[in-house]
Amino acid sequence: IRALGPDYMTCTAVRTPARKSDALGWELGPFAFLTVDEIVAHGESTSA
Repeated sequence: IRALGPDYMTCTAVRTPARKSDALGWELGPFAFLTVDEIVAHGESTSA
């Protein structure tokens, strides 16, 4: 969890494989900040 100013927090969730030990070896990041407009545009471009 990371604070984004006094009013917001964000977190990351990753669906892991069935074997927990496989996922524990993953290195996550670096992360990028996305705007809501970027997320919506991506969703619209990939939807049927």
